[in-house]
Amino acid sequence: MDNREEIIDGNVVMQASPRWEHSDIVRNLCFVIQRHLSPDCIVYSDNVDLVIDDKTRYIPDLLVTKKENRLPNGKVGGVPKLIVEVWSPDNTTKERLLKKDKYARLGVNQFVEIDYKAKFAINNLLTNGAYYTDKHVVAREDAEFVDDDGNPVEVDRKIHINCINLDVDILDLFKDDVLKYL
Repeated sequence: MDNREEIIDGNVVMQASPRWEHSDIVRNLCFVIQRHLSPDCIVYSDNVDLVIDDKTRYIPDLLVTKKENRLPNGKVGGVPKLIVEVWSPDNTTKERLLKKDKYARLGVNQFVEIDYKAKFAINNLLTNGAYYTDKHVVAREDAEFVDDDGNPVEVDRKIHINCINLDVDILDLFKDDVLKYL
């Protein structure tokens, strides 16, 4: 199967199958999260539909939800604790903003955006019904930053995953270096 279907405001939208770089990041993050989840929660990656409302159904790259949110039809309802989208160059800015808005209106407390091509991640936390960017991190070993005075600044590549209370170094997800989280 080369494509996946999402339903956005009643319209069927075909999504291209993910590339291996995308799948590696999702697999690695699932590995880390699954080992730290409480027994009443579960992590899903790709190919599980999240029912937003009557006219909208997304397939998030990764979601963490309570097991009780699993629906008899094989889909997931309710409000996930975490959603992660790994963006590719095919994802338009409009699509990214629309999903972010839908997730916020649904009440998803944490939404992490990862761009595997540009190698960065954005951690969004829900406050008063809207997301604010808690952290923007770069997943490159060679990234160097300086402050206003030109002094080197240590690069922080960690994002705190609230539902498991764990800091994850985004670079580890890109490098397949996740065994340290066991």
